[in-house]
Amino acid sequence: MEKERKTVLLALAWHLEKLTQGIADYARAHNWHLLIHRGGELREILRRWRGNGIISSFWNAYTDSATEEVLAARSWDATRMVSLVPIRNPRIPCRVVREDDYAIGTLAAEYFLGTGHRNYAVYSDSVRMTGFRDRLRRSGFACCDLSPYRAAEREEAELLGWLRELPKPCAVFCENDWDAAELLNTAFWGKIAVPDELAILGVGNDELVCMAASVSLSSVDSRLYELGQLAAAELDKLIDGTEAPEGALFLKPEPLVVERRSTDFYAVENPELIRMIEYFRNHACEPFSVAGAARRFHTSESALYKLFVRNLKISPKQFVLEQRLRNACSYLKMERAWPMEEVARRAGFPTACAMFSTFQKRFGTSPGNWRKNSRSNINL
Repeated sequence: MEKERKTVLLALAWHLEKLTQGIADYARAHNWHLLIHRGGELREILRRWRGNGIISSFWNAYTDSATEEVLAARSWDATRMVSLVPIRNPRIPCRVVREDDYAIGTLAAEYFLGTGHRNYAVYSDSVRMTGFRDRLRRSGFACCDLSPYRAAEREEAELLGWLRELPKPCAVFCENDWDAAELLNTAFWGKIAVPDELAILGVGNDELVCMAASVSLSSVDSRLYELGQLAAAELDKLIDGTEAPEGALFLKPEPLVVERRSTDFYAVENPELIRMIEYFRNHACEPFSVAGAARRFHTSESALYKLFVRNLKISPKQFVLEQRLRNACSYLKMERAWPMEEVARRAGFPTACAMFSTFQKRFGTSPGNWRKNSRSNINL
C-alpha cells in the first residue's frame, strides 16, 4: 500500500528565497505536497489549515499576540508545526527552529574588531544586537543603536541625521540585508562615504539585495538554505510521531563573513600598517614568515607583532592565515572542482594537509565537505 503523501503549508510573513528553496527541495525529495502561502489573510489560513504540518513565521513574534491567539485556539490533533520565530504562548505545540541570533551578533562584532574599528553602531533591537553589544563590551567598546522596526514611521531625514551624528569611521551592524540596504541608500543620498566613513554589514547573504547597489553589501551568511532544510526535517519527524524536545533548535552562521565592498576598509591611521595590510592581503598565496615580513618592512618581529595585535587584535601570522582561508573558500565555491592540492597551492597553504587542518579547526569539517555544503548539496 502506497504511503500517504504528507501535506504541508509554508506560511511566511516575509519571503527569503534561500529559506524557501531549502524547504521546497526537502519537500520534493521526500514526496511532500507543499503549499506556499501567497497573499491573503495569514491568520485565517493558519486557523483553517488541516494538513499534516505547518512551517510558519509571522512578522514580529514579540508583539503579534493576535496571531498567537489564533494558533492557540485551533486544534492540533492532526497537525504539527515548526516555527521560525520564538513563540511565547505555551498553548501552541511547536518546535522552534531558527538562526542562532546571538552567535550572528557575536560574529559580526569579531569581524569588525578585526578591521581596527573603534566606533560602532547597531541597527537592530533583537538578540543579534545583544550578541553584538556583549562581544564589543568584552573588548572594551560600546555602540550606538537605533531600532529598524519603526522604519515605516520614520522620516528618511531622521535616519540620515542618526548616520551623520555617528563618530567616523564607524562600523554599523544591521539586523538583515534589507536593513543594511536601507542604511546604504540613506548614506548614498546623504553623501556619506561607504565604507570609508560607514562600514555596513548585513545578515542573510541575499545576493540580489547585496549586489543591487553601486556599493555591494557584506553580509553574515546565516545559512538560510540549511535552515529551511533543517526546519523541514524537524517537521517531518514531528509528523511521524517524534515528540518535540524542550527548547529551540539554533543553527550557527557560517564562520566567515561574506566580504564585499561595504566593509572593505581597515580603520587604522598608521600608514605603515596600512601598507602591511595591503601587502599581506595581496600576497597571502605566497610563502610567509614573520621574520621575512619584518625584514621587508624594516622593523623587528616583536614590533610587527605588537602593531597588528594592538590595532587588529590578531597576529600577522593569523592575519595571513585568515586571507588564505578566504582564498580557499573562494576556490572551493567555484563551479570547477579543483583538486584539493591545487586549491591549497592557489590559496597559499604549504600543503593540502595544512589546509585540511585549518578547515577542521575553523569549520569543524574537511574542505571537501565544506565545498559540498556551500553548494547547498545537503541531505537531511
